[in-house]
Amino acid sequence: VCANDNTSFTVSADGNPIVYQWQVSTDGGNNWNNVSNGGVYSGATTSTLNLTGVAASYNGYKYRCVLSVNACSSTVNSAAATLTVNPNPTINLTAGPLTSLFPGLHTTLSAAVSPNPAANYVWFLNGNAIANTGATLQVDIDGLGEYAVGVIDVNGCIGLSNTVTISDSSNNSLFIYPNPNTGLFQVRYYEKQKGISNPRVMNIFDAKGSRVHQQQFITNNPFGRMDVNV
Repeated sequence: VCANDNTSFTVSADGNPIVYQWQVSTDGGNNWNNVSNGGVYSGATTSTLNLTGVAASYNGYKYRCVLSVNACSSTVNSAAATLTVNPNPTINLTAGPLTSLFPGLHTTLSAAVSPNPAANYVWFLNGNAIANTGATLQVDIDGLGEYAVGVIDVNGCIGLSNTVTISDSSNNSLFIYPNPNTGLFQVRYYEKQKGISNPRVMNIFDAKGSRVHQQQFITNNPFGRMDVNV
């Protein structure tokens, strides 16, 4: 099982009414002690021993059941079973080389997983899952926000990373690209009010000074994308 998960051990036998007593060994089977109900244990005197919220420290514990038939003064020990508790993955999420962006810049988010390799990644932006399944994610100006990544490792254990925030970097430049272009291009600039209640009007003039295009934009982030088609 994974740390903090649940599991159980079950023994079966035929015959007269049977008395069950589960035992645990914490030293590889050299010494055995009766299990009592409480803590992670329940069902200590039944045919099924339940363990709830098993800590990683229980890894390697051995369990067996002592079965008795009082009317016959008969007692037998079951075979022993070993509990394996795999640690949940720890994920360290970092961004490099930047955490603040403006148009044209990129940064890469990287997830380092330990102690066991990851089998699956689930990335989140502002709490919503996004389409990426690898250990790294490249982010540009359209990807501002809070990132985290969840991991399922090779043992099926689950972990969630720390949060990394990718923010905007104020800049006085007006970005127009691609340049040159055929009349299809983007315009971006740093809008402190983010444009939500402050729409902007773009006027484009030709070399003679005649206005050839006018368009209003309402952006939703500091470098909101304004697509132009003239």
